[in-house]
Amino acid sequence: MDMNLVVSGAGRALALGGKAVMTVKEDGSRTRGNLMVAEMVIQPDFGAPLQHLHRAHEEAWFVLDGEIEFTSGTRVVRAGAGDWVLVPVGVPHTFGNAGDVPARFLAVMTPDLYLGYFDELSRAMAGATGRATGRATGRATGGATGGATGGAMGGATGGVTDEERGRISAELMAAYPTEVVDPLAWEREHRPG
Repeated sequence: MDMNLVVSGAGRALALGGKAVMTVKEDGSRTRGNLMVAEMVIQPDFGAPLQHLHRAHEEAWFVLDGEIEFTSGTRVVRAGAGDWVLVPVGVPHTFGNAGDVPARFLAVMTPDLYLGYFDELSRAMAGATGRATGRATGRATGGATGGATGGAMGGATGGVTDEERGRISAELMAAYPTEVVDPLAWEREHRPG
């Protein structure tokens, strides 16, 4: 094993439905599975993931550009460039772009197991975008047609609605020790008073 440099702009890109792109900088292969790091860009109309919690990994964000709104239970915080947000195992969360310009941040997960979720989500969103494009044009399609700009996370761009993305995401989360939570019920149980 040796030192590794991933230069600016490099990494494995995953389109996550059209309103979010993840560029994987460290996939865990050089950290014995202990760490995953990715740069993400989310558009202003990015539809926030369903509030969820992880049972097997910690997750953190370092905001590079723009402003991200994080929600945990019923608590809401805004993080701007230079801010760091950590979500330990078992704490519900979701996030969205709080501004009117794209937001860019580093996502850090330890261990790296959730990268599989993003790989599967990228493939599923590409397939959903391809099927929607085929329906709209009357042709069958076999896969991704939209890349980083097709599909939708927030709205119905490319035929993939927020509801469809949410359903796909929730189904995948179950395979990665992650569960969708009711924020109000979680709040009552874990932060009474």
